Amino acid sequence: MSYEVLLLGLLVGVANYCFRYLPLRLRVGNARQPNVAR
Repeated sequence: MSYEVLLLGLLVGVANYCFRYLPLRLRVGNARQPNVAR
């Protein structure tokens, strides 16, 4: 495997984790706005 594939996979994994984790934090912070962006 080349470093490009490993780097791309890691980047996608981190981005996916952030996109799943951050909306939860924002949703908890803004509980008065139900399901703005899902």
